[in-house]
Amino acid sequence: MLVVPMLKKLGLEQTRAHATAVAVIFPLSILSAGAYLLLGHFELGQAAAYLLPGAAGALAGGLLLSKIPAKWLRKIFACFMIWAGIRMVLK
Repeated sequence: MLVVPMLKKLGLEQTRAHATAVAVIFPLSILSAGAYLLLGHFELGQAAAYLLPGAAGALAGGLLLSKIPAKWLRKIFACFMIWAGIRMVLK
């Protein structure tokens, strides 16, 4: 939620800021998941149901990112940020 706006302030265009954020988040997510798995905080079977849909969503997002105009990308990102903020407040 913070990386994309920070990258935009550094001068990256919207599409490049999103792509860079994903490139940073992906390896960090892999490391985090590995740590949680090694520490026994979850079982791989619990995550298995999310792996295929997550991979499909990532592929679709990667293919669509260059086709979405920056104006719409900003609006979509803003909607996700609002949705995430509401979920954080309500949970």
